[in-house]
Amino acid sequence: MSKLLKHKEMIKTILIAVLVLSAVLLAGKAGYYSAISDKLRMGAGASDEGSLAADNIESFTGLRPFAVAVKPEDGGMLCVRYSYEEMTLTYSRLSVLLAEAIDSITTITKTDEPGWRNAIKNQSAYFCFYFRIPMSLLALNLGVSDAELEGISATEILLSNEYGTTTLYFRDGADTYYACETDMGSSALSSAIEQFEGASASFAYEDEAHQKLAPYTIISQSDYEISYLTATSAFSDSFDCEPIFSSCGINSKVMKSYPENSGTVFVENNKTLRMNRDGSASFSITSNAGEESGKAGAIDIVSAVNLAVGLTSKVIAPNTGDASLVLSGVSFDEETSSYTITMEYTVNGILVSLKSGESAVTIVVQNGRIEKASFRALSFAVGRADTSVLASAQAVAIADARGGYLRLSYAEDATGAFACKWVVD
Repeated sequence: MSKLLKHKEMIKTILIAVLVLSAVLLAGKAGYYSAISDKLRMGAGASDEGSLAADNIESFTGLRPFAVAVKPEDGGMLCVRYSYEEMTLTYSRLSVLLAEAIDSITTITKTDEPGWRNAIKNQSAYFCFYFRIPMSLLALNLGVSDAELEGISATEILLSNEYGTTTLYFRDGADTYYACETDMGSSALSSAIEQFEGASASFAYEDEAHQKLAPYTIISQSDYEISYLTATSAFSDSFDCEPIFSSCGINSKVMKSYPENSGTVFVENNKTLRMNRDGSASFSITSNAGEESGKAGAIDIVSAVNLAVGLTSKVIAPNTGDASLVLSGVSFDEETSSYTITMEYTVNGILVSLKSGESAVTIVVQNGRIEKASFRALSFAVGRADTSVLASAQAVAIADARGGYLRLSYAEDATGAFACKWVVD
């Protein structure tokens, strides 16, 4: 494992205090969940609105990076990934600087790959995200905003100290690179980087031996603590249906329910919700003849993602166990003026691939409301250490012959069992 910050214990103490406070608050919710059968028999009351913190993009933790790397001005690179605790500690410190840099952008210009790579050589902090993240959403998630970031997405972000100031770079995952001058001095980033120790990572492009790999594959000498993983359906007898009813605009007092072999169907007018015992669910609204979908007027990306986050935070996030949800895509369909938002599960920073090959969550937002949704609500639990996963050096040696981007992944097989392995995308 990579070495932590010198001040890890101080930050960890703060983190533990926050978790203890959260536990106290959650304890007050014991008994909040009631049996589905009781809900249907008695009629569900109003849901505990706002009882879950992450109900909008500002509080959504699913925009955290997959990997963070810091590089002193002279020396190797230290990378943090595949560890929820280390990522929490590291990103909580560096995200403040990322927010300051975004908030102080003065100019945005396109640059090229040589310019990006030269910036990496400087004293810098690198952030790699799971998927292309709209920069406007990331800015809001960090508590700042910049209108110039509208329409720009990034898979990788870099803070680089250059000529006494911090320059913000980002890459959109293809061949487009941006350089942003800021009003941020270099001392804050320099001071933060000095708190890190160790250097055991590099990028594939920096070594001729790894030229077949994707250039920004992170090569690390560290091995990772991998655990066996199990998952069960979150739709137990104690699952509270009211949050999903309210998120989908279903009035539980007037709806009708019908049993199916795989679960239950709930219907209210033109709204249909299917909840299956295996944790899968789907929702749709059928527009009547002459009826326009949703409310008049187009919806913006922030409002669309807020609706999606609102549903997942109330329905899925409280029951994921040892897993978390991350944003994996936001696309806009001009023909229907609708947004499609997708999310995936991660466990200890490792993406989880479901046997269906589909995203864990897919939500379509059109004109102010959720028109369609499909998801699989699972509760994950990590078990004992899995020593069958190849060591990093062995995985890199095999991937060098194939090429692509090397990463760890939990994959579900046809039986519903999960196994962790190295994959090359």
